[in-house]
Amino acid sequence: MVTPNENTNAGYLHLSPNPAKNEIICKIASLGKSEVILEILNDTGEKKFSKKLSLASGYNDIKVNITSFSKGVYRVMVTSSNGKILANKPLIVKK
Repeated sequence: MVTPNENTNAGYLHLSPNPAKNEIICKIASLGKSEVILEILNDTGEKKFSKKLSLASGYNDIKVNITSFSKGVYRVMVTSSNGKILANKPLIVKK
């Protein structure tokens, strides 16, 4: 299993389900308390979702409603508070 980046405390990202229609669960691992930003971008780089998160140590499940998203491929990113990308995964939205 992939573990968080030891320098940033967070970094593992798993999306379920993928492909998705209505809601996804973003599972983010953290070695300790961390402040991160969860973002979802469309294929042109436009932010469709952005949320600041306070992660606890261990695995954190974040539910995201994607019913307003159009069919397509999106990019889910976890970024540190200083802007470093910790995780980056594709998300397929089917309608």
